[in-house]
Amino acid sequence: MKKLTLDEFQSAGYEDWKRLALKELRDQPFETLVWKNENGFEVDPYYSESQTGTSQLRSKKDVWQICQTISDTYIKTANIKALQSLNGGASAIRFKANITSQNDLNALLNEIGIAYISTHFTVNSNAEALQLLQWLAVYCKENAIDTNVLNGSIDNDIVRAIDDIESCKQVIAFAKEHFTSFKVFTVNAANVHNRGGNASQDIAYALSAGNEFLHAATEVGFSLDEVAAMLQFNFATDASYFIEIAKYRVFRNLWAAVVGEYKPSKESSKQVFIHAETSSYLQTTRDAYNNLLRATTQAMSAAIGMADSIEVLCHDEAYASPSEISLRLARNVQHLLIEESYLTGNEDFASGSHYQEAIAKELTNSSWNLFLEIEKQGGIRKAANYLNDLIEQSAAAKKQAVQDGKRVVVGVNKYINKNEADVEGSTNRLS
Repeated sequence: MKKLTLDEFQSAGYEDWKRLALKELRDQPFETLVWKNENGFEVDPYYSESQTGTSQLRSKKDVWQICQTISDTYIKTANIKALQSLNGGASAIRFKANITSQNDLNALLNEIGIAYISTHFTVNSNAEALQLLQWLAVYCKENAIDTNVLNGSIDNDIVRAIDDIESCKQVIAFAKEHFTSFKVFTVNAANVHNRGGNASQDIAYALSAGNEFLHAATEVGFSLDEVAAMLQFNFATDASYFIEIAKYRVFRNLWAAVVGEYKPSKESSKQVFIHAETSSYLQTTRDAYNNLLRATTQAMSAAIGMADSIEVLCHDEAYASPSEISLRLARNVQHLLIEESYLTGNEDFASGSHYQEAIAKELTNSSWNLFLEIEKQGGIRKAANYLNDLIEQSAAAKKQAVQDGKRVVVGVNKYINKNEADVEGSTNRLS
């Protein structure tokens, strides 16, 4: 019997496919198949070749951290909820609690093995960040924990932090001495998305805010290698599955390029810690269990895009305080991705995909050009109004698309549950 090989089949390329597509389209123009993307570039319906890009990989660990936010007025209640989340499989906790003393911090962390997880705190100023670090240093000393190997972050917004460079210097100096593995400044690109921004704007904001910090910190005498290691970048994930995969891959590469311009002495300084969360902007108050389904695809985008830490928001976050069951469901989305979908391993799963590489190339160009425009205007603080206008335009276009039915939101403008009572929620979302 003759052995068959692929040589028996005539090769076909893009033009061959396009010819057949035009035949099927009949009177419709080929342009009807082209997706006009909200990030400023077009996506073709077919890709037959691409140049495989090189991508920076996830930092160190093969599996991302499963993060959950614990927000409660009462310290003891927050501690109980954090322990429940950890016992349920979370490996990182982000506290949004009013910590006003050493005793508060001690009670908050009671029985929590912070040496074995990542612990994140939210603050409102450099002064709060420094005070929290000092309390944390005392806690670690009393519990025989090496502060220099402690993992986690302080959500101290970088743009606000460098407005007061003197207090910023104090935080950097203390972290340099005691918390070399802790991220003590955060670039909150999640705020861009959750105001209605697109992926290009997310990336450009993150690059510009991070660059402004590097410039400010190195200008006052700190080394690039010291301060680059202190940064964490937070992103929120949109519903556009493939674009969002590209967003994380593109940002890693572009951030490495920005850091490279400062001539770091350590190659590891080009690495970046990315925390991804699912979208609060896309959460609906109607038919809210659909939010859990949306969050699943968003978490998949972040995982394939190699985020270091992922948080799935509770499905009822738009209108209710998290319950034990909603927290459990949110955690289990990630457990399913790890345990049943096998999205693990420190490798770039999307590398080599013709479609993904083409999107990544276009997204690189659009976000880099926006970054350059922001820098041309003097950086993120001076260009704030310019970027805000772009974000508002993006948000308005998204809302209009939902109203017109061009963008489907299941349970809101399609497949509506007509028997459901309205629930009052946030007014800055799509519904």
